[in-house]
Amino acid sequence: MRRCWKAWLLCAATLLGAAAAQAAPVGADLKFREFFELPIGPRGLAPSARLLSLDGQPVRITGYLAHQDAASAAPGIALLAPLPVSLGDEDDSFADDLPASTLYLHLAGPLAARTIPYRPGLVSLGGTLQVGAQREADGRNSFVRLVLDPESASVLLESPK
Repeated sequence: MRRCWKAWLLCAATLLGAAAAQAAPVGADLKFREFFELPIGPRGLAPSARLLSLDGQPVRITGYLAHQDAASAAPGIALLAPLPVSLGDEDDSFADDLPASTLYLHLAGPLAARTIPYRPGLVSLGGTLQVGAQREADGRNSFVRLVLDPESASVLLESPK
């Protein structure tokens, strides 16, 4: 009788775990190399079908926060790049070496007034993907943005170790 009871509990826990995993959308994994069609054509960069299909959808992406001076960092936004980059606004202004596939990160709601501190190394973030040209608060134009989910926002806002 005990074995039947344990087997039933194990089955119920497995089913509940599967239902919970389906209820909370994790989002599609997106890679920087999937932003644009390759090879680059005669008209320049063109967004990939995959990128366009994920517009408005929850996604996860891993990259490096762009290092910028605290004085030049705009509140509520940061840049995520496929490789480590450092922005030098005092000399180069907007002629920096950002890769074309750089992604703007946006904090939502009341967190939008907070400044995202720089942290070295890879970070994996989730949120809602936005695709399309937009003027940013720092004066740059973005084409791809990620509105961070609460979990990713809290990870970025905690003090780097």
